[in-house]
Amino acid sequence: MEISYWEKDILLPSEVDICIVGAGLTGLWSAYEYAKKYPENTVLIIEKGIIPQGASTRNAGFACFGSPSEILYDISINGVEKTMQVVKERFCGIQKIKHLFPKYLIDYEDCGGYDCLGIGEKIVEQLPFLNNLLAPITGSPNTFYTVAAPKELQSFPCVVKNDFEASIHSGKLVKALTELVKQMSVQILYGTAFEKSENLKNDKLVVKSSNGFSFITSHILFTTNAFTQGLFPKLNVLPGRGLMLLSAPIDNFTLNGTFHAEEGFIYFRNIGKRLLIGGARNKNIIAETTTEFGVNTLIKDALLAFTKKHFTQIKDIIFESEWSGIMAFTPTKLAEIVQINPKQQAIICCNGMGVALSPIIAEHWVSTMQ
Repeated sequence: MEISYWEKDILLPSEVDICIVGAGLTGLWSAYEYAKKYPENTVLIIEKGIIPQGASTRNAGFACFGSPSEILYDISINGVEKTMQVVKERFCGIQKIKHLFPKYLIDYEDCGGYDCLGIGEKIVEQLPFLNNLLAPITGSPNTFYTVAAPKELQSFPCVVKNDFEASIHSGKLVKALTELVKQMSVQILYGTAFEKSENLKNDKLVVKSSNGFSFITSHILFTTNAFTQGLFPKLNVLPGRGLMLLSAPIDNFTLNGTFHAEEGFIYFRNIGKRLLIGGARNKNIIAETTTEFGVNTLIKDALLAFTKKHFTQIKDIIFESEWSGIMAFTPTKLAEIVQINPKQQAIICCNGMGVALSPIIAEHWVSTMQ
């Protein structure tokens, strides 16, 4: 593509202080934190899609910090201290979102989070242990407590609730955050995929994109999540595809909240009178460890079977649309800030909790900048 004088002069920067690759939640929060700390510096975000790709706007719209079953599983892997640190970061991320944006702007609803437990799941007896750990974080002595199952979910023998989780409109959150960073003079170029970077003699980098546009920068941050391993194969990133199904409006549908089941692998909520359900990648986890968008019929059948089994009072739920998103995981389920070289870093793997964790991991990253 030939570039005109006018484009070079004002629309396409020839040099910036930092380039962020990826305009999803992590990239946007990182741009926000950097621009806030260094308002005199220039920030450019490049995004390969016409809108952010990955999971930022292809998720379930949960503002959550972890169900009891998931937290207990994480403790078994990472121990109490590391798990509670991540839970605290997720919780603080939710508070940050609430502080920064009016609830109406992002459809933030304090509906609470629910863990739907099946027969044999011995979680309730460990709630006092979890509540003791979470009290300094949430400020409540009883973060988790048992409740009667909603009328649509009578098939679960036990349901545990917390009052601190919420539902959110993922698209509106990305839009609000995008408009905020633009007000801070952050420039975003969509349809511009990172191709490669080369070192210059003046200790700077020249970035070349797939559409022929190139520019100079002092630093690059990759916030491409599961797709980062395609750029840097040595990174230990495990992609995880998540399938979502959205129903047509359901008569007399009163479900309200964000719900988890099967150790968090299945999640569902209401969007008005519609049912949104997703996950179940544990039913075929090898096939779902992929960066390819698409629908695995085995996963879809598992979600349909779950719906039929547990929403017994609703007849003929019709699902109108479906989509997939690509998450990223580490074996330890801990997010990482990776130093690729002195001029390049990557933030990887919010482990399915990007809405809550990305605001805080961005703070950690910017604290490493000199």
